[in-house]
Amino acid sequence: MTKKLLLLGAFMAMLAACGSEEDSAEPVEKTEPAAVIEESEEAEAEVEYYELTVPAEFAYDIEQNADVAAIFEEITENADGSMTYIMETNMHEAFMPELAKEFDFVIQEIVDTYPGYEEIRYSDAYDVFEIDVDLATFEEGSGTEALYQLVLLTGMYNAFAGYEPEDIAFTFDFFDLETGEAVVSLAYPDDF
Repeated sequence: MTKKLLLLGAFMAMLAACGSEEDSAEPVEKTEPAAVIEESEEAEAEVEYYELTVPAEFAYDIEQNADVAAIFEEITENADGSMTYIMETNMHEAFMPELAKEFDFVIQEIVDTYPGYEEIRYSDAYDVFEIDVDLATFEEGSGTEALYQLVLLTGMYNAFAGYEPEDIAFTFDFFDLETGEAVVSLAYPDDF
């Protein structure tokens, strides 16, 4: 559970960083002519929004962190426990490459931290993972927490990438490092 909170904390810090550039500018008061105000209102009306729903198993109450919550125009907890977030499209476009970098970092951290995980290869869409494991160490159960982190992060990434909750799917194929043989294949949502 602590790892989940740390992982979510890193995820939320990333969200906050995306919004901090915009929030860091000093407010300047000035009077603008009516024509400029009208143009500004028209430009504001043209802002496009990105809406996404994160399934309950991956949802996080972002409103607990005011800096992160400020990034979103609207946050709604749905009856099924899922969360719907609405943010400006340009904020979302800036956020996705940062999320991919964080994903890469977490993958490397898992390999460096958890005995048994030797290498993790994955598709650009973060939906197919091939994981080489030291079978003896892996079978001792040290990989369960790492797998949980991968599932959580993959689910959140796919939700932010625009997949509808019912369309989020990914697989983890584990291979014995010594023999190259497939050990187990787990698919979300069926095996989780």
